[in-house]
Amino acid sequence: MARDYRPKRRRYLDDFKLNENLKYVYTGNVYIQKGDAKKTTVAVTVASVFMLLSTIGSGVFRSAGMTDCFYVILPYVAEVAALFALLWSSVTVITGKGKLRAYRYERGIKNFPVRAVLYAAFCGIGLLCSILYVILNGFAGMTFETVCYWVMKAAEAAAAILLRGYIASLEWDVVSGETD
Repeated sequence: MARDYRPKRRRYLDDFKLNENLKYVYTGNVYIQKGDAKKTTVAVTVASVFMLLSTIGSGVFRSAGMTDCFYVILPYVAEVAALFALLWSSVTVITGKGKLRAYRYERGIKNFPVRAVLYAAFCGIGLLCSILYVILNGFAGMTFETVCYWVMKAAEAAAAILLRGYIASLEWDVVSGETD
């Protein structure tokens, strides 16, 4: 291993070498997606935008418990944090367009399933906590908003799980050598 003293998050810099023109060239592995990269870009973009808008929408809805109950609000806050981690991986897929350097693949694609499951879990926890609030306290005159909130939480979790399955099913070829 070259340069073991370097922190793990910066080891990818060893894959950049100076060429004869004194420009840095990436010499590490490149992952190339098998299949239609444009389809992947569209699918990930649509799912990511849906999850983002649905998460924002469920926070804007004034459903039962979202304004005054900590055990309904806390899962939503955790869901937003998990969403941003998932969106970070989504942006890696979208901007890569089927061709990712090794360090982007390791940080984006390898972590994608965990981030998607984490996001879906927080959506599910938020849904269960909201249902618990309604069981204990009633709808508080917000039946329509609360049911819409439940539908959005279920849809968000389903979208994350479907996207996780899609990303996990992608196949990648590893190509090593000098690239631009």
